[in-house]
Formats: sequence, structure tokens, C-alpha cells
Amino acid sequence: MALVSTSGYEYGALQNVLLEYVSATEDLAYENLFSEQTGYLKCEGKNKTWAISYKKPQNLIEMLKKVQEGLYGMCIEDIPNGYKLVQRINTVYSQALFSTPANFQVPVIGFNSRCKDEAQMFSNFYSSLVVFPDPETGKEIIFPSSEAAYQAHKTLVLEKSGSSSATSSFHVRPKACRKLDFGDQGNEPPHPSVMSNPKADTQTDDEDVKEQHPSSTVAFSKESSPMKAKKAGSRSPQKAKGLSDEMARAKYELMRSIVRAKLRDNPHLLMKLMDSQAFLVEDTGENSFWGGNPRDKTLVNETLPPTKNSRNVLGQIYMSIRK
Repeated sequence: MALVSTSGYEYGALQNVLLEYVSATEDLAYENLFSEQTGYLKCEGKNKTWAISYKKPQNLIEMLKKVQEGLYGMCIEDIPNGYKLVQRINTVYSQALFSTPANFQVPVIGFNSRCKDEAQMFSNFYSSLVVFPDPETGKEIIFPSSEAAYQAHKTLVLEKSGSSSATSSFHVRPKACRKLDFGDQGNEPPHPSVMSNPKADTQTDDEDVKEQHPSSTVAFSKESSPMKAKKAGSRSPQKAKGLSDEMARAKYELMRSIVRAKLRDNPHLLMKLMDSQAFLVEDTGENSFWGGNPRDKTLVNETLPPTKNSRNVLGQIYMSIRK
């Protein structure tokens, strides 16, 4: 289907717009997309009308946010060379948001969603597009953040034994924990999306394993805010009594798969990780399962796989992948 061109725009469904773009530019990997030379991909309106604009946007970051939102929940197979598109969007957004590179050649890096530099990218609440299986269908879809992907796959099954006691077990759907190699989707490794959320909370997930309503599972992929995704995963009022070693291992396996997907889809972050030898800590102010205090030197004694008493597991996951 041909696109209609008026006043420097080409309108249509995303697939048609991208096919027209590739046909006109021969830019199969979208390496020149988001430039005055070949145009800027736009997503407009509630109906997600896609377009290529040949005018430089006044606010590139805001335009990219709308493009990201338009992609949330889409199946990657439905997008021509979809992984390349995600990579390009993430790259351009990263460069626009963090114009000054951070110094990663330091002994310790504490990271969370409140960081003002590139260290923010390590946070689960950092809005980097992540391609990961839909928990219901197993198809690869686009999540707005690693936190959203994690919440979509997290479920708690409470098994009552006796009249007053309850045991909790954390279950992860098998499709989420398959071995994930960089570039294993038939495309080259990817690039970073970067979206600052100044209202994001830095709380972690060490005590928020809650029973998930089956009807809320699909909604996770549509949450545009990482904190909304976290709240969506915590809608049941029933909280776990505690964290067992089995639950700790399951949480770790799921998060490691998601982090590997995030790095695959965020080459800028992958490059920063591999170029640094810093000790990484999710800065939660005090020690917790996922994070800790960057000034606590005893965190270097933590090892993987984790137990229920482990600390700074998210930081350990990044460092283990770096090895």
C-alpha cells in the first residue's frame, strides 16, 4: 500500500511506513533514521498514526517518548527488522538524553532511577525498551522497561498447609528463563533507550512478591511507567510471609534473563558495562535483596546464585555478565 505524502509527511501503519522508508533510503538497519537526511519516525494520536517527518523536531526527546509509547506491547515479528528499529530508537534517545558521557572508570558505581547521568540506565526503572516473551503467548513483545518485563512474569502461589500456616513459592514461566545470547534474534546486538522518570521511586523488589491476579497479566506490557508496572504487579493485598532460598533463586534466574535482554537491546549500556571494572550497587540506601549501600564494603563478599539472605543481587547480575 502506497503512502500519501503531504507537507513533508508520509502517513500510514507502522509496517507500511517502515517499508516505504527502507524502499526510499535502502537503510535496512535504520542506521540513518532520526536525521534530517532521511527523516524522523513519529507516532501521533490515540490511534497510533505513524509517519516519517522531514522536519527536525523542536524537542527530539519528547518525540522519541511518543515513539516508544507507540511500540509498547507490539510483537517484534510484526515490525520489519524490528530489533534494529528498537536498537536505533534506544541509541538516539540515549544520545539525546545523556549528551555528556559519565565517568565509569571509578571503583564503585551506585545506580538508581534518580541518577542524573548514564548510571541511571542500570536501574530497572529506567525506561529502556526491552524485547522479551509475552508471559501468556510466548511471543516476543516490546516492554517499556526491565521492571515491566519482570512484573509481567512474576507470580506467587500460596499453598496453605494446616489452618494457620502458609508457604510461599515464587514461580517463573519457563519461556522467560531460556538461555539468551546477545544477538540471538538474527540481528546484531542493539542499542539504548533512555527515558528519565523524575517521579520514579527507588524502592526495590525484595519484599513485594505478591499474588498476581491472572486478569492483570496482559496489562503489564502496556504500562508506560516503570512504577506503574511495579504497582500493577502488586495489586493483590496478600504479601509473602518471607523469601525462601527457592524463591530467591527463581527471582534471580528471571531477572538475569531480563537483564541480558536489556543489554542485548541496549548496546550503549552494554558498552559502558564492558568498559568499566567498577563494583556495581543498586543504591537503595540500605542493604536489600536487589540492592544495598554503595559505601558498604562487605557487599564484595556476596556471591551468586543467591540465597534468601543475599544482597545487591541486581548489581551482581550485571557484574557476572561482564565477566
